[in-house]
Amino acid sequence: MKPLRQGEMDSLCGLYAVVNALRLCSGGKLSQTHAQAVFRHMVKAVAPSLARLACSGSTDDDVKRYLRVALLFLEERYGIGLKFRYRTCASYERLKAVVEEHLAEPDRAVVVSADRHLTVISAVHGDVWELQDSWGYKYLHCIKGKVSRQKPMLRTMPELEVFLILPASVR
Repeated sequence: MKPLRQGEMDSLCGLYAVVNALRLCSGGKLSQTHAQAVFRHMVKAVAPSLARLACSGSTDDDVKRYLRVALLFLEERYGIGLKFRYRTCASYERLKAVVEEHLAEPDRAVVVSADRHLTVISAVHGDVWELQDSWGYKYLHCIKGKVSRQKPMLRTMPELEVFLILPASVR
């Protein structure tokens, strides 16, 4: 019998995606212990909605709330200054350009939804996006609007809304 993992019984990938993105953007300052504290803080902040989130997943507004709560906590508790920008892109080509431009700088990450699963893009290699994913996906491979079905790749096109996470000092 194969063990279950995050996402097979809950829809909390949004919380995991935010923590994974913040770890990437912290310049190595956010340890696993600190990440667990951020996760617990976000869970407490969304406690009244936790049943809905676990059963139905996170909306864009939920992710914005996670980010606001987590970023304030990071700044106050650990002195780590990060911020986020929400972008809606008109086309896949524009999404690709926004992701590539954002990730060209250090200590940045992109949270994106694909097939109702929130994940983190950590690097771009042409048409292959490298992921830091709570389900174990490693890549999102996009070729002319199609996604490779090879594992361990995410099998669907990302949505056109993204959360760009970056150091607070960047304008």
